[in-house]
Amino acid sequence: MTTAELLLRSEELRREAHAINDRVEAEQRSALSDEEQRQWNTIDKEQDEIARELKLRKMAEIQDSQFAIPATYAYSRERAEAGKMLRDALSKKGEIRIELRDAPTTSATVQGAVPIYVKDFIEPLEKGIIFDKLGINIEYGLTGTVKYPIMPYITATIEDEKVQLEDTTINTEAITPKPRRTAIKCPLTGLANILTDMKVYNWVVTNVARAVARTLNRWMFQPSAIKANVFGCFAYNASYNKIQEKAFKGAVPTYQELLAMRGAVMATGAYPDGTYAYVMSANMFTTLEATPKASGSAEMIINKGQLGGYPVFITEEIESLGDGTYNAAPKHVGFGRFGDCKVGQFGNMNLLIDPYTESDKDIVSVKLNTHWAVDLIRPKSFVIGTVGA
Repeated sequence: MTTAELLLRSEELRREAHAINDRVEAEQRSALSDEEQRQWNTIDKEQDEIARELKLRKMAEIQDSQFAIPATYAYSRERAEAGKMLRDALSKKGEIRIELRDAPTTSATVQGAVPIYVKDFIEPLEKGIIFDKLGINIEYGLTGTVKYPIMPYITATIEDEKVQLEDTTINTEAITPKPRRTAIKCPLTGLANILTDMKVYNWVVTNVARAVARTLNRWMFQPSAIKANVFGCFAYNASYNKIQEKAFKGAVPTYQELLAMRGAVMATGAYPDGTYAYVMSANMFTTLEATPKASGSAEMIINKGQLGGYPVFITEEIESLGDGTYNAAPKHVGFGRFGDCKVGQFGNMNLLIDPYTESDKDIVSVKLNTHWAVDLIRPKSFVIGTVGA
């Protein structure tokens, strides 16, 4: 159970205990019945177990914070064993495969897929990894044929009395994800001699996982195809990814133009579901923070990280030109209902430790091959805005 689930269960047990106590007091009894005592003992035992588990997790968090390792990479038994396997492989020059997850999972979040800090390593500057903050449903370990059905829009008819009703034709669309191979190869040289089991494991997994996270982030927010016919949320294509487009009149979008983007999404019937958000670069964000809503207004377009009451997220990938370079001046703003974007990881996420291919250079190759899919179930729920001259 997650920590949140443990706390919820603890609250349920507390209510059950209060119910027993209230019943005894209402009946003005001085003692519990045998059945009530049995229930009370069961509740008490489970509460103790939950308290013990929460305390252990708190101790693990304290230990993790001392080593600046994220809580998602706590020293679980599985991770400790994987670390030892990796250390042994590097020292004995043997080939192994390590599963990056403790078990295949399905989750509505990607917390844990994007580790942030590892002790004693200077991390590279990021371009704004935000796909785990937008409420996008991400599923792991998918197998077989996966489809996302989309129910049709149908209406009733108004008829006179005794008029024969015609059948309503219902056609259900279904989007089939197209998994794309996502791979990386990292060379390691002599690392096993200076790192402990868990540290070398965390270093490898952190860097490989982050590389995949950066690719997903660019895939989702780059305003052009990341690869031929591979599109994200804001890459318009008339044939394969027909999202909405908005042309701003000037070099800085107006408040009305930005609200119109949201209106264009709402007009399709994609009303707010908790995943509405704007996406832009840091330059555009700071510009709009200093731009009044209207001439002479004391209110800025972006206030306290929100635009028109909805959150604004920053990533430089929305200004990516697709070749590792970015627009010098900000050109784009994206808006979407991100609940209409589905991200899936298919099959295993195995690290292959290969000490043979480049053994003459004393290099051990760490390789990851996995498959990801990004699909918009309603492309019209996304708008890419582009500035004018």
